Amino acid sequence: MLEIFIKLINVKKNNILITMKINLISKKKSLIFGVLLVLAISLSWGVRADSSMNLSITTANYCDIDGDGFEDDIYAEAVVKADNGFKFYYMEYSLIYPSGNVYSDEHTYYTFDSETTFVFSLTNAATESGWYTLEITLYVINGGGITILYDSLEFDPPGGSGDEPIGGGVSP
Repeated sequence: MLEIFIKLINVKKNNILITMKINLISKKKSLIFGVLLVLAISLSWGVRADSSMNLSITTANYCDIDGDGFEDDIYAEAVVKADNGFKFYYMEYSLIYPSGNVYSDEHTYYTFDSETTFVFSLTNAATESGWYTLEITLYVINGGGITILYDSLEFDPPGGSGDEPIGGGVSP
């Protein structure tokens, strides 16, 4: 079974790291995001590109996160930099397998920090040999409107380009 854990690390100016577990998004949160999106458009905020904000996937690799003896887990980090002040993030991410299968999920967050690091720990997810792609689309809602940020990163867990599963994992 594919298990997903995401941690949100807020980097404060005084270099104190605060870590909290984030639960999977509920349908209620999706509805709240939809209402906020409609509200933003109706207030003529619009969708804009803001060069002062950026999203970067800084690492994606395989390892043994769950301690089962198999390096079939995926660890990734993404950093978003934005202006100070309140921000509501709606994130959609996809892990695209070498076979073309896709695992997707979505999460919501809010923060006042100017830099946020998202840590992805996907256990038993590296099940195929070949190149994987992690794609993230982040919708940032703040007083200036809605900004859409996107990044992707390709990486190759061990095993080459064959079709055999890695370690003891199972395909999604």
